[in-house]
Amino acid sequence: MKIYADVLFLINLVSSYLLLALTARITHRYAKQWRQLSAAALGAFLAVIGFCAGDCAAAAKIASSLLLPPAAFGFNGTDTVRQIIVFSLLSVLFAGVFALIGGSSHAVVIRGGIMYFDLPAVRFLTVFAVSYAVISVSERFIKRRAAAKYHCIKIVLNGKAVYLTALVDSGNVLKEAVTGRSVIIAEWDKIDTLFERVGYDDWVRGCEKYRLWPIPYRSLGNSNGLVYAFAPDEVIITEEKRRLGKVFVGVTNEKLSMKDEYDAIIGASV
Repeated sequence: MKIYADVLFLINLVSSYLLLALTARITHRYAKQWRQLSAAALGAFLAVIGFCAGDCAAAAKIASSLLLPPAAFGFNGTDTVRQIIVFSLLSVLFAGVFALIGGSSHAVVIRGGIMYFDLPAVRFLTVFAVSYAVISVSERFIKRRAAAKYHCIKIVLNGKAVYLTALVDSGNVLKEAVTGRSVIIAEWDKIDTLFERVGYDDWVRGCEKYRLWPIPYRSLGNSNGLVYAFAPDEVIITEEKRRLGKVFVGVTNEKLSMKDEYDAIIGASV
């Protein structure tokens, strides 16, 4: 079978982009489209180099698994490790489905986990559709429990944006007393890029500069607490493409989840 570099690049560009999109949905970490596309192009480039070099195919596939998630979503400690694991597992599943369905015609070549195939358009679309369906079912199974508990939210302020995984907590009924706005709680180290990465203490001391609102609250073991909050330009629940009304984002300098399952808390009624 003749191998065409442009076809090989296109196949792996599309498959890498698809796998990154599914990884984003499973891990609740979303990125701008141009970043995902750029990362997919990097994966396609590595695939061409590795496939054509022969012995380097497996190394190129491993490099793609390690580099593409942080290239698409940024590096963020344990989140990045989880994204790499999910992306790698999806890659194996995707290649396996293609090999199972398309391999009978000897038109699919998999070298070191990198795919190339020469299939008629109808057969290609069938294989691609079945592969996507299998992965989508797997994705729904993996996130079924989490979907009812978490939202991916986008917080925008002065043209800058951050993406957080928010726990939906019916017990979070905190509101700002004067305006009546609901308050979302977020970890400082997840939103500090909105404020040029100043230290938390300096941020609190710059209350007037950053237009912060001190909001009192009561919780178990703390009857006289105070959280500092800011008014974002907008907050969007990304998977629903739903823009929330006017809210405050209260900031804590402590971890909200010991297992890093979420970095924000949002009320069920928001």
